[in-house]
Amino acid sequence: MIITVKAFASVSEICGFRERSADVPEGTSAGAFLDSLVREFPGLAPLRERLLAAVNEEHVPLERLLSEGDTVAYFPPVSGG
Repeated sequence: MIITVKAFASVSEICGFRERSADVPEGTSAGAFLDSLVREFPGLAPLRERLLAAVNEEHVPLERLLSEGDTVAYFPPVSGG
């Protein structure tokens, strides 16, 4: 199934893209896809446990299963005041 992947902030810098399409097997979770990105871009490994995910502009746990046509985004937590 085809999904759209968006990367923000340091995730985009490490991966070298802001948006791209990906073909993933049915039953893939946001976390499993993130793991595939870490394998492709090892520089993400130190951030892996802190990254947040959104699917179709809604914050989701990494266990969330992806569906055909979903847009999944990964970004670091935002701090500031």
